[in-house]
Amino acid sequence: MSRVATTSLVTDIKSTVDLTYDQVISSLQMPVYVWIAMILLAATGLCYSINLHTRNELNNAKLEYQRVTQEYQQIEMENAHLVRQLDLIDKDPRTVETLAREAGMIAADETVVFLPTNQNKSDLRK
Repeated sequence: MSRVATTSLVTDIKSTVDLTYDQVISSLQMPVYVWIAMILLAATGLCYSINLHTRNELNNAKLEYQRVTQEYQQIEMENAHLVRQLDLIDKDPRTVETLAREAGMIAADETVVFLPTNQNKSDLRK
């Protein structure tokens, strides 16, 4: 019985409110100021998003610039050190001899003597 009552109530409401399509659409339309407010809000959000993205890219570019500048300065110092070494090699024969000895070379009139390692020394003492 309650089902019938509910159905008849809905039918009664429908019969009393016969709205045309134009009336429904006009009741759903918003005033112009609401549209303007929505557009301004969307534009503000878009500008904020673009500004945030641009600032992030700028910060990343600054960090990259600092990294590259430090790397450049390090390479410049290494280059200056190598230039000084080349000048010493060209002008100072002792530098050439030192570098050759560090590389394991000996002069033509020198004799190489191999010393026993620590293990062999202990074997010799016995």
